[in-house]
Amino acid sequence: MADEIQIPRTYREKYMQERERLYRAMYSAQMGYEDLISGRVTSYSLGNRSVSRNAPDLKTLMDFIKSCKDQIDEIEAILSGRAVRATSTSAFIMPANVFPRFW
Repeated sequence: MADEIQIPRTYREKYMQERERLYRAMYSAQMGYEDLISGRVTSYSLGNRSVSRNAPDLKTLMDFIKSCKDQIDEIEAILSGRAVRATSTSAFIMPANVFPRFW
């Protein structure tokens, strides 16, 4: 009964459940990647995905692992109270286009 699905009552519980799910998915994907690289298996299934040892499949598996890490980092930032994404944009305006030429 430990794997029984619990309905989250707060956003914090929701984020913690999502983080745990992502950790499990990332761990499975990493184990699959290591098995494929080592040659122990020729194909690997993760849920409804199936990957083999060819380069495009390994690339998509690595992209999946990276996206899991990014989502986990984002959730941990939310749980620790930091901003979700700290982004800054800079806009450079060419001075010649702003100020008309008078000479």
